[in-house]
Amino acid sequence: SSVRAQDRHVLESLFDELKRASDFSLDGNPRRFAELVEEIARSGDPAIVPRLLGFFDDQTSFPDAMFAIVHAVEQFDDTVYLTGLFSMIEETWAASPEWLMVLHYRILNSPDTMKRYREMVGRLSRRQKVALRDLLVRIKNNEPEFSVRCTVLIKAMSRFSFF
Repeated sequence: SSVRAQDRHVLESLFDELKRASDFSLDGNPRRFAELVEEIARSGDPAIVPRLLGFFDDQTSFPDAMFAIVHAVEQFDDTVYLTGLFSMIEETWAASPEWLMVLHYRILNSPDTMKRYREMVGRLSRRQKVALRDLLVRIKNNEPEFSVRCTVLIKAMSRFSFF
């Protein structure tokens, strides 16, 4: 138990440092940010997934730093990754829709992750489903090649009392 508390303390320190490194106007911070994301991901703690999503920034001049988050959350088992993603869907859609769409393009291109998504999406809250539906409709309208896959996911949501 004391080891766990110590691990949590280390993780909190890393998140504090990540917050400081998220000021990309300071030289070296984008690289340090990506290193910290990787270090945090190595903890394997599922609780980091939603926390990392909170660092997405659509206005960034350093997409490589944001891709560090993408790669970190995708390292997790699909259930862990998607649970964390769904828990932050409304906040991420409001704060960083472009990066949320990047995650969704990658999900739509991964048959295994898409299958798990389809299985889980029916259990989401109405508000989560509304945010996801808005996101999937935007992707469907902007990228015709994803139309069928987006429709499949939207139907999976609506089968479970969407409205």
